[in-house]
Formats: sequence, structure tokens, C-alpha cells
Amino acid sequence: MKTGALIVYTSADSVFQVAAHEEVVPVETLYHYCEIARKILHGKHVVGRVIARPFVGTPGNCTITSRRHDFSLVPPQTTMLDQLKDAGYDVLAVGKINDIFAGKGITDFIRTDGNADGIEKTIKWMDRDFNGLCFINLVDYDMLYGHRNDVDGYAKALLQPGTKTNLCVPGGAEAAKKLAAVLGVEAEETVRNVAVVKCSGTCDVTQPKAEYRGIHTCSAAKLLFGGPGSCTYGCIGYGDCAAVCPQKAISIDRGVAFVDAASCIGCGLCAKQCPQGVIALVPETAKSVVACSNRDKGAMTRKACSIGCIGCMKCAKNCEADAITVSGNLAAIDYAKCTGCGKCAEVCTTGCIRLVDLAVHA
Repeated sequence: MKTGALIVYTSADSVFQVAAHEEVVPVETLYHYCEIARKILHGKHVVGRVIARPFVGTPGNCTITSRRHDFSLVPPQTTMLDQLKDAGYDVLAVGKINDIFAGKGITDFIRTDGNADGIEKTIKWMDRDFNGLCFINLVDYDMLYGHRNDVDGYAKALLQPGTKTNLCVPGGAEAAKKLAAVLGVEAEETVRNVAVVKCSGTCDVTQPKAEYRGIHTCSAAKLLFGGPGSCTYGCIGYGDCAAVCPQKAISIDRGVAFVDAASCIGCGLCAKQCPQGVIALVPETAKSVVACSNRDKGAMTRKACSIGCIGCMKCAKNCEADAITVSGNLAAIDYAKCTGCGKCAEVCTTGCIRLVDLAVHA
């Protein structure tokens, strides 16, 4: 820090690392030095990565900052990322993945400032409409704990205080139990989710408003006046949900999607894919579902479908557990309050509330 000289070192990996204090050597200047080193370290002096390691602090109390940057050798051969990109798939990179592969085979990337930032950005990117691979690196596991053989720190980073072990619903109770055992915490109860289709509009109770001859997908058909059906809220029935279901648990019958509860793992891919938003995840303990998504007033709903919800309020008025509300002319069930008495289905004027048994397993 007195001389302003760079700290250059290596390790067992194929790396050439250049460290400097951020207040002595500006980060952009350090990056420039590493770019020069990257151009030199080829041929017989080749290394896989030149790494800029800026740090802050005082002598004896310095810490590496999140502005570390890798200048990698371009992969000399075709990688799996290249193959995916060339085949037309998206290849998204979170963290230092883009740097490690020198941008080769990546279609989009975002950098991160540590584990927490990486997880937050990954969650946001999970909502993106992409088809391919999202490759994630959480740098703290390596930089803060792995290199320092900090086993306790690594374990604590895996499980922040209060983190639940039952968040992987598709994995079920067995996965939650094993994860808890690995992390040394108590296993929590897991309630399996099941996808349900909130539409009863088969061709027996509704009819098309037009003949559709376009691309045979729900997302394409919806672009033309909301779809070919007389109910613009209902299932379009071209199987976008079935196409993404990893369990093949969804079939199309008489123009409407149906979910085999025994095969469903509650992954939620179908719900995300449905352009109408008529698929929802409900706990397997649910005893009734509102099989309708129409929010029009009663008279208009009846014209579109003979068993659509008309917002008559009978279900809500007869529910002793106060588990049903009607908003926007459509009934909704609060499963945290529902006792499964079945009274709502019994009094439903049109029959859009159905009794179900979702607690079945393949």
C-alpha cells in the first residue's frame, strides 16, 4: 500500500491473480492491467484465468471486495453452452459464469455482488420467459469459504437462520427430511401441492365464438380476440400446459385441460405456462375447488358458459368457516380456513364449485 505495487500470485489452479487496494489502484485501472496480462499469458505461458482481486481495509485487516473480475481464456473447443445456443436455446448466466466462459455460448448475463444478491437476481430471472439453461454461480461459497477451508462458514451460508427445509414442494416430505438431516436441523412438515384447472368450460357447456385456424397453441390463439371460445377467461384447450408438464400429468378432454392429481408433483410449470391463468396450485388437503375463472357479471357469464360462477354469494353466505369470498363476481376459497365440509359445493347455483380428492399418489 505504501509503494502502490501490484500483488501478483498464483495457486494450484491455472490462474494468474493480481490484487490491489481500491484506494491505491482504482478498480478500472486494475482491470486494465489484467487485460494486458490476459493478452500476454497465451502460448507456452497460458493460464485459464487472470483474476483481478481488489481489496479494501488496513494492513492486517483487509478484505476482498465483490468487484473481483475473471478474465478467462476463451474455451478452445465447443462447450455444452455453445451447443445449446447454436440449437436456439437461451443460455442465461448469473454471477461470474459469463466471465468464466469469456462470454462464449452465453445469450444473456447478469453479475452479482455475493450470495444474497445472486439468489435475489436468480429468483427474479426465474420469472423470465426463457427456454433453455440458467447457469448460476454463488461466489461466496468459493471465495469466502472454500478457499479458506471454512467448513462452518460454508454450512451457515447454506442455511441462514430461519430458512425452511420444506420449500421444495415437488421433492415432497422425503426430500425435506433428507435435506434437514444433511443440514443438521429439524425437518418441517411438507404439504404437497397439486395443480387444478379453474375452468369447467368443456364443449358440452360452452361453444366457440369463431373457428380458429392459426398456430395450435394457447398463447398464439389468445392473441386473436382472447381466444376462440365464447368465454375469454376460460381454458383455451390447446395444451401449452401439457407440453411443459414433466410428469405427463395433464391431458386435454373436450376442449379443457385436466390434471391427474396422482401424477402431479406441484412444480407449477403448467401454471406459469398458461396464458389464461386458469391453473392454480392448491394444497392436496383441499376438498373443494372453484372450477371457474370468469369475472363477468352473472348474465354475461351464463351466456358464455352454463356452469360458470355468477357471483351469487350463496357459497360465501353458507360457509360457516368464513373461508369463501366473492370478489369481481368470482368466488375464491381460503384453504387455510376451509374445513372441507362441502357446503359450498352443495349450495352452488351453477355447480362450478366441485368436491375433490387430491390426496392421491401415483
